[in-house]
Amino acid sequence: MEQLNIPIPEDTQIAIKEINSNIAAWMQLQVTTKEEYTTAAAIYKLVSQNKRGLATVKTSIKRPIREGLKNLDSFFGPTEDNIDQLKESLNKKLLAYNAEVARVALEAQMKLNAQRAKEQARIDRNNAARVERAMAKGNAEKAEAIRDSKATVPVRVVETQAQKITGLHSRTSWAYRITDETKIPRKYMQVNSVLLGQIARSSHNAIEIEGVEFYEQGTMVSKG
Repeated sequence: MEQLNIPIPEDTQIAIKEINSNIAAWMQLQVTTKEEYTTAAAIYKLVSQNKRGLATVKTSIKRPIREGLKNLDSFFGPTEDNIDQLKESLNKKLLAYNAEVARVALEAQMKLNAQRAKEQARIDRNNAARVERAMAKGNAEKAEAIRDSKATVPVRVVETQAQKITGLHSRTSWAYRITDETKIPRKYMQVNSVLLGQIARSSHNAIEIEGVEFYEQGTMVSKG
């Protein structure tokens, strides 16, 4: 897929190269003396300013892109939604048709099976009677031959007359729905990190939540 070519101002490209070059060197900086602390602090403030400047430029570049994407969504969105609604409607109707075809076929198959069982029972009764008559006449050999030649009613299968459309077929997949949230095992639940972060910032460690530790951490803040 062809990538979108977004023009970056030349002065921004030069600034980014310079910043990355400096960062490579500054990453080796050690802070063990007052002088090194002052230097590191100045660098921290500088790169913080750099990041804010880059964010401003990036925002100015992204703004018209966002607006363009928003316009695209506004143009295509309604039609895409209509297509999805139509597909959902047709999907239900097609699946319902297939289900009805399968139901009719199953019903017909059950009738054939019942007819076969009835016919087989009739044949078995006749054979049993013939065996009984042969045995009554003392003809065990004939009785055994009748048993061995037992007729079996052939199995008839109803074929499902489902419509076959080139490039379209049905398939099944598994999904889920929640029936009782209170019974869901812990391993399937997700921690609400956003809420915990809000509690940490608003109440510090005044609130105790089992399994959670609220702690204070330091960070440098650059202004200006």
